[in-house]
Amino acid sequence: MKRFFIKNASLLLPCGLQTGSIEFDSTITALHRSNDSYAPDCECETLDAHGGFVVPGLFDIHTHGAYGADFSDADFSDRNVLNDIHECSIHECSNYKCNEFDADSFPLDSPLFRLSRYYLSQGVTSFLATTMTLCAEELFAAMRSIDAFCRMRAEFIKRTPKRLHHLAGAKCIGINLEGPFLSSSKRGSQAECNLLAPDAALFHQLNAASGGRIKLVTVAPELPGAFEFIRSVSNCCTVSEGHSAADYNTAIAAFRAGASHVTHIFNGMNDCLHRS
Repeated sequence: MKRFFIKNASLLLPCGLQTGSIEFDSTITALHRSNDSYAPDCECETLDAHGGFVVPGLFDIHTHGAYGADFSDADFSDRNVLNDIHECSIHECSNYKCNEFDADSFPLDSPLFRLSRYYLSQGVTSFLATTMTLCAEELFAAMRSIDAFCRMRAEFIKRTPKRLHHLAGAKCIGINLEGPFLSSSKRGSQAECNLLAPDAALFHQLNAASGGRIKLVTVAPELPGAFEFIRSVSNCCTVSEGHSAADYNTAIAAFRAGASHVTHIFNGMNDCLHRS
């Protein structure tokens, strides 16, 4: 695999920004401080950052879509594609030409693949596919669509050479379910007609439809049944308070019940007033 060496860079490290250089192939193999007298071997392609930033890939936990695609559209279906790929001669032939043919069998021009490549082009390497407050039927369709896309992407990575993996784009590592368990008064752009009281049974059904991919769910803790919901759901995913008119005491009680995150804090909630 080709190796790279980036010098004269501002590296974002756990300890903060540090001037230096980085060597990598598919993973980081070495980091060097600016005062290191290190020269890469001739097999490395050397790039001069001229003081520019080198940072880890970004992780977007709240993104509904971009580039003409929306995760709520539920417009991705593997249908018979995966079955067709499984029946491809890839199983009978291991040569490089067969791998190339297999790559062409994937729907790489579908909206979610194009969206994932757009994220990657902006420095996002992984993300949570975020849905809106939809009716139950549409939410189930969105869960199945995102699950199908994730399985298709994994199959693409499995069956194609590494030099083609960028075509799969950033990795969807789960789902952010923003609604329907939100406050009407703080719903923002969420559809009021689709809002529901917190319902753990519905959540678990949606999670099953998604292949267990829901990693984050927003709930307004002042709603009836919210605390029972939080205690049940926090065992399998992160529960976030948000789109809420809860007061301080209710919010703190929700954290104690198992919530551990806030959805776009200070947005879609009450003001912080000194007499509240």
